[in-house]
Amino acid sequence: MRNVTLFITAAFAAGIWAADLANWPWPALVISFVALLLAAAWQVGRCPARAAWLLAGLFFVAGIIRFLHADMLPANDISRYAGNSVVLSGTVAESPRVTPVSDEQVKVRYRLTAELVQTERDYKTVRGGIIVTVRQPANQTVAGYGDKITVSGIIAAPRGYQNPGAADWAAALKRQGITAILFSPGKVIVTPAPASSWYGRLQAWRQALKGQIAATLPPSDAAILTGLVFGGYEGIKKEVIADFATTGIIHILSVSGTHIALAAGVALWLGRVLKLRPRISAALAAVTVLFYMTLAGLVPPVVRSGLMGLTALAALAAGREPDAPTALSLSALAMLAVQPALLYDISFQLSFAATAGLVFLYRKTLAVLTTVLPELLAGPFAVTLAAQLGVLPFLAWYFNTLSLSAFLANLIIVPLVEGVVILGLAACLASLFTGWGAKVLLALCGLAIGAVVQLAAFLAALPGGVVYLPPFTIWAGLIYYFLIAWAYGYRFGILPSLPVVMRRWPQAIAMVGLAAAVCLAVALWYPRPVSVHFIDVGQGDATLITTPHRRAILVDAGGTSGDADGFDVGEQVVLPYLRHHGVQALDYLILTHGHSDHAGGAAAIAASLPVKTALVAQEEQISPVMQAFLRGKKSAVAVPAFTGQNIIIDGVSLTVVHAPVGGAARNEASVVVRVDYGRHSFLLTGDLEKAQETALVADGIEPCSVLKVGHHGSKTSTSSEFLAALSPQYAVISVGYQNRFGHPHPETLARLDRQGVKVYRTDRDGAILFTTDGKTLTVSTFGDRHAASPNRGGQR
Repeated sequence: MRNVTLFITAAFAAGIWAADLANWPWPALVISFVALLLAAAWQVGRCPARAAWLLAGLFFVAGIIRFLHADMLPANDISRYAGNSVVLSGTVAESPRVTPVSDEQVKVRYRLTAELVQTERDYKTVRGGIIVTVRQPANQTVAGYGDKITVSGIIAAPRGYQNPGAADWAAALKRQGITAILFSPGKVIVTPAPASSWYGRLQAWRQALKGQIAATLPPSDAAILTGLVFGGYEGIKKEVIADFATTGIIHILSVSGTHIALAAGVALWLGRVLKLRPRISAALAAVTVLFYMTLAGLVPPVVRSGLMGLTALAALAAGREPDAPTALSLSALAMLAVQPALLYDISFQLSFAATAGLVFLYRKTLAVLTTVLPELLAGPFAVTLAAQLGVLPFLAWYFNTLSLSAFLANLIIVPLVEGVVILGLAACLASLFTGWGAKVLLALCGLAIGAVVQLAAFLAALPGGVVYLPPFTIWAGLIYYFLIAWAYGYRFGILPSLPVVMRRWPQAIAMVGLAAAVCLAVALWYPRPVSVHFIDVGQGDATLITTPHRRAILVDAGGTSGDADGFDVGEQVVLPYLRHHGVQALDYLILTHGHSDHAGGAAAIAASLPVKTALVAQEEQISPVMQAFLRGKKSAVAVPAFTGQNIIIDGVSLTVVHAPVGGAARNEASVVVRVDYGRHSFLLTGDLEKAQETALVADGIEPCSVLKVGHHGSKTSTSSEFLAALSPQYAVISVGYQNRFGHPHPETLARLDRQGVKVYRTDRDGAILFTTDGKTLTVSTFGDRHAASPNRGGQR
């Protein structure tokens, strides 16, 4: 076997993935590990091929053991106090994030290393990371890195939105050593840290550099340069981030392999100019990489990229040509051994998939492109194509898009960005010696950033710049990588490569391709069951209905309004869910009423997806979130809802059974929609209250199969009379996890239980999916389906 390191790294990663699939007994794992180790040692000198397979088995078991061990939390971890009201003391582990809320108030987000907890009973020494969010007066002291703070509040376990395709926020925090969160309404007591810490001085220098950038450049340019040099999106306008994402260059705002390669490349170039020996040049480059890693904060993506760069430099210093596959494998193996949960980290997945694409596909891609393009263009295009082929399944899973404009962006914008990064790093060094020199370099950065922003906006606006990708399952991704490798001429055992097969049996390949195209066309045309998705949007509502031929209706859009952090549930939760399920346009967007937890996400959705018709409640006093939607909608035609209105799409009937006229955006004004398909029906009630339920019962409302419980399960909704008239088989409560309203109310749950209704809740079950062919009705939840996700892990 030519590359054992690649083989055993894949086996180790497979072991990490398999650790969650079963309840592995520790004795069996230890016995298997020892047996495989002895067998591999016995076969190394006798049969190398057999030894390689035994090593793969050994590393597979090692992957399981390492993940299970790393996933254990100590007995005094801060997460053990989840649900308790405490006084917490800890040390600030990184520079806090300060967000203005108003002229008088700011929101401060601290990352703490927890040290001491005071409960009602006693004091306890604790450990672990915790995110503490505090709202405090703008003139109150904000703690810095290394300071100790004391706050009070209720500790909670991190929990993201439980939807398929969504990144797992709790697992992402756990990978950073953070296992709890706390929102403090009280005062923060700050104890300043001594000024002797080297890392504290480094953080102070970083803050001084950021301050100098902010003082020299306009705010928008300063935010972009800070992101390019130090990483992060803080302060960058949403439209700029959107343009960078559309053109496939968003990675430039994360310190990655590109930045490390630039730093090393400049150092090696300087070594050649000074006519230094190769080993001294490599050492200079290594020091430069270490300096930049430290400057960037030693965060995991920087460490990953830096380790790969240092591995290549070590090979250069030893006088060897770097073995790229081996370097890639060893870097991945080392990082997974230290932190196994990185396997589920999106940054890790994308960086290694892109690097693997360059390592295994670049040369052959370049050889093909040089036959049709000038070498000056073929190189950048080959880099982009090889990297895109490497990350395609992950782009499909996480973002459902592929940027075609990335090819032009990498040709035009990326070289300019690389110049900005070099100038920015030079400005950081110049600031140690001369303030005016740093300002001159920063001014040049500002000019180049202006050009980058304008070019990105131009390319993002080109028609067809982004195409939709259906989500890949794990098995579909493995098949994809097999086919790509096969097409690029790699052999698998006795199976000849695709180029060889095409030369020998062209007719057979043509017939197979034609048959596959026909099967795909039939699969796309064949009608599917109707699906009704109750999306986890926290304390809000969002229901997606898809018809047999994939037409889509969205009833409510969740959302928050006026959040100081700029978080928009429509943009960051509902829209990714729609794209993950193949929704590229909405036939109808129905907003039951104007409260922000139902209509707050509508503006972002209408700005990103074509909406044919918006069906809205008839409210005399239009709420702010509804105004934002009506102002921002593009092609959508807004139509007022009225009782008796009926829409039939693809055999699915939507009937408005309640639509009050006039009044403010109150719960009583909720539009109620009934969805019928065959024998089964769904009643979507918005925030309907008991008085309106009584009126519907008096009007002779018909039974339904599934009831979306009104007003998130409050005690003023879902009356016994209403339930008796509807006689639902299932009820869905769309409600926020540990919400401050106490929803769903115990009385409501008791009424549902007495009626014999099976209850599903988004706070416990995550996204809930009902499917029906008109005869049968099935239900599944996110908890049932998430195990096949490539970002699974840490959800214990």
